[in-house]
Amino acid sequence: GEKKAREGAVRADLLVVGPKTGFKQPQALKGKTVRFAGQDDAPIFRSAVVARSLGATPVFVRYAGTGEAVMASLRGDLDALSLSWSSGMRQVRTSEDKMIPLLVSTKVPGLNVPSGKDLGIEVDQIVMDHPHMMAGPPGLPADVRRIWEETFARIVKDPEWQAKMDKLGYPATPVIGKDKLNASIAAIMGRMDRYKDIIAGLTLIK
Repeated sequence: GEKKAREGAVRADLLVVGPKTGFKQPQALKGKTVRFAGQDDAPIFRSAVVARSLGATPVFVRYAGTGEAVMASLRGDLDALSLSWSSGMRQVRTSEDKMIPLLVSTKVPGLNVPSGKDLGIEVDQIVMDHPHMMAGPPGLPADVRRIWEETFARIVKDPEWQAKMDKLGYPATPVIGKDKLNASIAAIMGRMDRYKDIIAGLTLIK
């Protein structure tokens, strides 16, 4: 249903490559050294997870933002970007020479791009999520926290707000409340041990 589609859509990373790379399918990256965009720490880490899944060796080139990285990919100065699927598809649709979508970490309804599961590639979905958190200072009074939680709960159930977020390409799946949020964070952190070598070995070109 609609709720399931919205939940599936928000939690997916999309691997896109520049048109000059010659890469037409994700398996083509296996055994290659691939220049990924390094906009900040989170996409660098997620790109490294994707690269490991594909058998590629990633190096990261620092860019100030997605737009700058896309232009570099179109010029051939960069090979790949790992983005939220909504941001990635906007780049695919609007770039003049067309960025090429290769792989989405988990299936997105209505998006004609193969998922890791479709291709038999294990992409750890827990670490590919895109959480955005709002937090208060230590000692925030319980009544103040309750007001914020109730306000957010009303906003995310509002049909007008949901329609606007869907139109923007950012359908939301909120996690509201300290216990649920802590459980979500614990699930992510519980998987990090398997990626200690990735974190320690990231290569960044300044």
